[in-house]
Amino acid sequence: MAALVTAWGVRLTANFARKGGYNWHDQDYRWPYLRTQTFFSKSRIAWELFSLAFIHIYQNLLLFLTTLPTHVAFAALQASATSGATATTWTVYDTAAAAGFLAFLALESVADEQQWAFQSAKHAHLSRGTPLRDLPVTKPHPSLRYGFHTAGLFRYSRHPNFVGEFCIWWAYFGFSVGATASAASAAAAAVPWHAGLLNWTVVGTVLLTLLFQGSTAFTEYISVRKYPLYKVYQRHVPALIPWWPTRVDALERELKQAFDAGGEEDGQKKKVAATSKKSK
Repeated sequence: MAALVTAWGVRLTANFARKGGYNWHDQDYRWPYLRTQTFFSKSRIAWELFSLAFIHIYQNLLLFLTTLPTHVAFAALQASATSGATATTWTVYDTAAAAGFLAFLALESVADEQQWAFQSAKHAHLSRGTPLRDLPVTKPHPSLRYGFHTAGLFRYSRHPNFVGEFCIWWAYFGFSVGATASAASAAAAAVPWHAGLLNWTVVGTVLLTLLFQGSTAFTEYISVRKYPLYKVYQRHVPALIPWWPTRVDALERELKQAFDAGGEEDGQKKKVAATSKKSK
């Protein structure tokens, strides 16, 4: 369990670092937007309280809660040793949990890498002064001119990296299920397959999953305002749970039609107009 969480932490740290997360001036793009484009812009005190309670306290508490299956696994082994019972140290639950953890870690890693490559290519063009709508339509990033990624894993889920992250912790919760089932089997003759399935450490994973529902909604709210054609993408690709598009070429065709009709340009004009109105 320690090795798996360490692998998760190393990958997350590396990904955060390459995006500038550890310097003094960069931050998650959603925080400035939340601070300046919502009701928080009218109250500095409200923002500071939110920052303290949610960003700094709650999210660190949530991280602690998601790792509580470690405590349950350790406590179950300790209890078995103290009682003299013989508990199985590795169960089928552990095998499933470890396999799931690694699979979802791979999913998140690939999704983050694809998003990083897309954003790097987009900003490389924009830094040279190329307008967004004039960006090239070439593989592996045919949607550069739309502003958002639609290829690779992003063809099947609008946020495959989010899916990978919260599913990692559902897999990790599986270790606590295995530990409680093993401890129970050591003390009883027959144990149902669902023994320990709803132990109390599930609260962290549930809260994390709910957090990602809200985070997804807010991220998409920003994306729609920045890129009007994102609504087309929303109609064809599920937000989280990956699935094959109903028609493989329908998304590209509808995006191209909306783009050629000036949808992206109209959206950019609206954004400029809204910014100008707010500055007056």
